[in-house]
This record gives sequence, structure tokens and C-alpha cells, in this order.
Amino acid sequence: MTAYYYVKEKGVLPKDIYFNWLQSEDFKKIVVENNSYQLLALRNLSLDFENGYQYYHLRCIRNKITHSFLGIYQGWSSNDDKFKDYRIEENEFIERTFLLFSIVKAALIYFKISVDQTKPEGDLFSMPTSFEKAYF
Repeated sequence: MTAYYYVKEKGVLPKDIYFNWLQSEDFKKIVVENNSYQLLALRNLSLDFENGYQYYHLRCIRNKITHSFLGIYQGWSSNDDKFKDYRIEENEFIERTFLLFSIVKAALIYFKISVDQTKPEGDLFSMPTSFEKAYF
């Protein structure tokens, strides 16, 4: 969605318009050109998921759920390195999933505010956001 609104030549959208595109030099230029704190926050949030940063463990969980396997166990496990074996304790999984949902919701809100403020040319589609906890 971000590329749709901020890439000037709509016929030349980047091949990777997903998560990694927010970390690209092209997106960095868009952040500077638009002088948007919301786009900057979105970029920084994506960088926080890179190896060595604060949300990398969430990226590992998301990738295992999406692309391979994540075993969820109840109670105690003798495995010291849960991520190496793709295993996670049930309560930890629930806590981290809620955190991931909060981060994704924040990213959508950053994007929505940025689009509302920038008003790029062309049709805007409706993207309502809500702060209701019921969506979690």
C-alpha cells in the first residue's frame, strides 16, 4: 500500500513492495521528500525487526508461523534455545503475538495518518482504523 501512494510513477512500482521495501534507499528518499514523521516511524519500525534489534525475535516467530513450523509447548522445556529448535512456550507465544498485533496496528495507523496528511493525487481508498481492544 505504501508504494502505491508514494511511488511517483505508478507503472514502475518496485518488485519488492513488502516489508523489506520499507528499509530500502528508495523508501528512505520518500521519507525525506515527504518530511513525514509517520513514514519515518514506519521505516524505523521495520528496521527494528532486523537481526540484532529489539523486535527481531518477533520476526523469527512470524517467519516460523508463516513459512515453516513453530512448535508451542505447555509448561517447562529443557531446551535452552527455543528459537533454534522452533519451539516456544504457550504463554510466551500469546504475549509475543499480542505485541506483534500491537506493532502491526501501530504501523497501519502511521501509514493512515501519513496518507491523510499527504493526500497524494488519485483515488484514496477507505482504510478505517480503530483503537478498540476487541480486535485483538
